[in-house]
Amino acid sequence: MESASAIDVGDLNLEKPNAFGPIVTQMQMGTMGTLALERFAEMEENESIVFIHSHPGIVRTGNLFRGWKTGSWGMWFAAVVMDPILMMVAYSFQESAERHVYQITSGTFGGTGPLVSGVEGTTTRGEKTGGLFLVSRKCDSVMNEKEMIKLRAKAQEAVWDKALEVTGPYT
Repeated sequence: MESASAIDVGDLNLEKPNAFGPIVTQMQMGTMGTLALERFAEMEENESIVFIHSHPGIVRTGNLFRGWKTGSWGMWFAAVVMDPILMMVAYSFQESAERHVYQITSGTFGGTGPLVSGVEGTTTRGEKTGGLFLVSRKCDSVMNEKEMIKLRAKAQEAVWDKALEVTGPYT
């Protein structure tokens, strides 16, 4: 889901008026996460660590029913309209967990676990090891090469500086 057009390098915290919203935030923060993780993954001292940025897809976690006031219309809407839709299109919490266990224990994504015949993961730079694996909801690796080239040029340094600014006091 990374996109060079979906990140505002001048407002990484989305503090400008009308900048913050659920879709914009998901796109910007996901892209920032990818850029920072790629930087970590490609550091020489991390060459023995596998980095995976996984998009689980829609997962039916139960969060749909949390936070509503007793008797509110929102709980009714969630139960009658939204949850039946989620049952048809979303992964169960268990299936999502199983997919993530597969990702971190298989050899497909640069690790030393077992390999599935005919399935090979590649990093954001097209390599078999030594970088960041972007993994889709179907457990496929995705290079997103065209967008990643643009993002590296446009935003990676600013995102890295922001990551160091935020984590600096804790390192």
